[in-house]
Amino acid sequence: MAQKRKPLTEASIQEDFDPQAVEQLREQLNLPTVKPNNPLTVNTESVPESQSERSSLAQDKTKTDRPKKINIDIGESRHNRLNELAARIRANNTDPVAPSERMYPIHLIQIAIDFLLDGVEIDWDKIQKPDDLRKVLNGLRVEQLNC
Repeated sequence: MAQKRKPLTEASIQEDFDPQAVEQLREQLNLPTVKPNNPLTVNTESVPESQSERSSLAQDKTKTDRPKKINIDIGESRHNRLNELAARIRANNTDPVAPSERMYPIHLIQIAIDFLLDGVEIDWDKIQKPDDLRKVLNGLRVEQLNC
């Protein structure tokens, strides 16, 4: 019969906790010793941030956003076209290219997202459904062709 685990309590945690082992592991891994921060204490050394400092911190956070996965379904013919286009772009390289710099379909999609979010001026308040966005983007494409 399987042995039951003892319940996890503050006392059992303290019994199993070995501060020396933690410190040795920290030294082996070259990790700095971190002083715990108590959220209930007031830090008198902190300086209030100005609005510009806060906005620059917000911009830094957006630059370091962790990638999130998004699943999209596209038709097989579009999938094949993306693969062919990426292969065509890779073929343009006459010199060897590092794997991290090679073009793949995911890069085409990421660039299209960047263009949609940052590269085009769209009045998002007027967009109500996907067809509305298609019409706006098609209008931009026609304008570009006429220039």
